[in-house]
Amino acid sequence: MGLGVLHGFRTWPITALCVLFVIPLGAAVVRAEGAQENAIAVRNAWVESATLDENESAAYMVLENVGGGDDRLVDARTDAAEAVELRTYTAAELGLELIAVDAIPVRQAGIARLEPDGYHLALLGVAELQPDGAPVELILEFEGAGEVVVHADVSSEGSAGSLDGRE
Repeated sequence: MGLGVLHGFRTWPITALCVLFVIPLGAAVVRAEGAQENAIAVRNAWVESATLDENESAAYMVLENVGGGDDRLVDARTDAAEAVELRTYTAAELGLELIAVDAIPVRQAGIARLEPDGYHLALLGVAELQPDGAPVELILEFEGAGEVVVHADVSSEGSAGSLDGRE
C-alpha cells in the first residue's frame, strides 16, 4: 500500500509513523541528557593579588547552574598556587570565623556567589606575585558537571559590583 501519499495520512504504515515521530523523539532525549555535562557557567572571575608578607590569595566568581539538577563544587586547583581550599565564613562567638568546607552548593537554575565575605577559593602557597591583569587559570571540579576551566585576571582593587550577576 506504500506510504499512502495518494490515500491520505490514515493509510501510512506504522513503521513510517515510527520513522517520522518516534526516532526523532529518542534523539531529543539523548541530547537532553548530554546537555547536563559541564552545566555550570562561570562569570566575573577574578583573583585577589597576593602580598609579599603572605603567600595567600583568593579567587572570586559567580557560578550559574544551567544544567538539569543541583550540583556542588567539590575541588579546585591551579598552577599559580600549591593548594586551593574551598572556604567560607561562619558565625562565631567573637564574630566571623573562616572555615574550610567540603563543597559549595550550586542549586538547579541557581547561582552561587564566591565573594570576599562568603564562599571563596583560598589559593595557598602562591608560587609568585602576579601583577594586576595577569591571567590565572583555575580548574574547578563539580560533582555533576565535572571539570570546568576558568580564566581569571589578578586584581589588587577587587572587582566591586562584578559579582551582582551583571556582565
